[in-house]
Order: sequence, then C-alpha cells, then structure tokens
Amino acid sequence: MATSLRDIRDRHKGARFLICGTGPSVDQYSADWYARWDGITIGVNDIVHLFEPDYHLNIHESARTLTCNIPGLEREIQFDYHNPSTQVDLEKKGELSLVGTVAFTAYTAAYQLGAEEISLIGVDFKVCPGQTHFIGCPSGYDGNHFIEKNFELAAVIRCFESAIKQYGELGIKTINLSRNSLLMVN
Repeated sequence: MATSLRDIRDRHKGARFLICGTGPSVDQYSADWYARWDGITIGVNDIVHLFEPDYHLNIHESARTLTCNIPGLEREIQFDYHNPSTQVDLEKKGELSLVGTVAFTAYTAAYQLGAEEISLIGVDFKVCPGQTHFIGCPSGYDGNHFIEKNFELAAVIRCFESAIKQYGELGIKTINLSRNSLLMVN
C-alpha cells in the first residue's frame, strides 16, 4: 500500500541519517559498515547492490519511488518533486527537490523525514579513472555525464551548499564522509 510523503513528515524526528549516493567513495566502507549504521539510511539507485538501506530512492522519467524497507513499515512512498534550479525551497510540502543528482533528492528526503544530522557518502561529484560510480560506469554514464560538464556541476554543488547552509540555520548538521568529494561542507 502506497502512502504519501506528506503523511510521514518528521517520522524520524531528531534522527541521524546517512545518504548513500553511488560515487566511487562508497567503497571507503564495507557492506557491513553500512548495515550497522546507527541511524536511518537512504540509498539511491544501485546502492542496493551493496546493502539494503532503510529507504531506497530511485528516480527515472517514468517513475518516482521512495521505498521504505524498515520491517513493519515496508511500503512505497509517493511524492512530487520539483527542480528548484538555483533556489532551494525547504518548505515541507511533501515535495522533494531534484537538482542534477538523485543524491540531492535523498538529502531533501532526510529533511522531510525529520533529520537532525545528515551524513553523506558517495556524493563525490567527480570520477576516478574509468569509474563514475562505485560499480564502475553503468549504462548511460560516460563522458557526457553531468559531473563532467562544469557548468552543470557548479550549479548542483551550489544547490547542495545552499541547502547545507539553510539546514544548518535550522540546526541540522551535515557531514560529508567522502574523502575526495568536491562538495565542501563546514
């Protein structure tokens, strides 16, 4: 049974969240480390090849799904999303923001679910030789991937940094665990 994101806002009020993107830095930790995370995990796209997060977020042109994998609460969560361009809207309307990367959408989902602290891993915004993601170069990701287009990359990083600043003003701490990320977090 599907439920609306609006119906579960602040479900995890005050919790620690781990947002798992799919950048090469995901390999910094073992599958066991992710499974033992002391908090709520939101993983995106292919992260399920490594571990099963509490929430799994997948956005494609035909589908937007946030699936809850917490025992007893398993369900698909419906949401709307918007592209705020350079303005990040933090109002809690049951909407998530999509700015160039599904990891940003997961970041806004943590906010909607009530995060007090959000750690990021796999949000690198750069490639290792022959590797755009921790699983290599998935189909459709090559030299044309947004992270290699400087103007798009700069816009995505600006949006992330804007959201990090706004969340900080609300008392929500953000920590970037990716050692080589281009995203600067104070």
